[in-house]
Amino acid sequence: NIGGVHRTSGELQKALEKYNEALLIRRAIDDRIGEAETLNHIGLVYDSLGETRKALDKFNEALTLSRAVGDRYGEGATLLRIARVEQIRGALTQAHQTIEQAVGVVESLRADIREEQRASYSASRREYYESYIDIMAERHRQDQAAGFDAAAFAVSERARARSLLELLTESRAGIRQGVDSSLLERERSLRQLLNAKAAAQFALLNRKHTPAQADAFA
Repeated sequence: NIGGVHRTSGELQKALEKYNEALLIRRAIDDRIGEAETLNHIGLVYDSLGETRKALDKFNEALTLSRAVGDRYGEGATLLRIARVEQIRGALTQAHQTIEQAVGVVESLRADIREEQRASYSASRREYYESYIDIMAERHRQDQAAGFDAAAFAVSERARARSLLELLTESRAGIRQGVDSSLLERERSLRQLLNAKAAAQFALLNRKHTPAQADAFA
């Protein structure tokens, strides 16, 4: 926390000192989730210093730890940070692949959240989709014939449509009152299909895949 105050105040070297002190304690007590969190903070400081290579190293250390302990929320957040640094470094192909993995984690976690809480969850993860679209837009500027603009638009529209449906559910708008039972059953089936698709997307994006395979989930 002291490191965080220094970082907010722009005292980045002091922030590094305190984060590294905290890191030693986290490791001494085998707090691997806390260790990953502190590594992420150190990575963010290096990113602010413009030392993107060191930032990536710390983020990748954190990612390995998050995956080892099954911290999916931490994994997603770290993947987002890695994608942003890769984008800054101009490694757009790697940034694209990494943000796909991050979105895959978000989608997978969303499927396990209660229906009435999904709108709040999606709103809190909006930056993942914004980064995805931003990276795709930058790739489009470099290669306008590759269709990255269409893919970015599809992701944006899908997210907007889903947010509307989730907001209606969370607000308890009662849109199901008086609806034919066959339509309600169709809705239930579609929701199950979306959840299954999100799980399949996560599995694909976390192993070697082609751009065409990833686009199939758009």
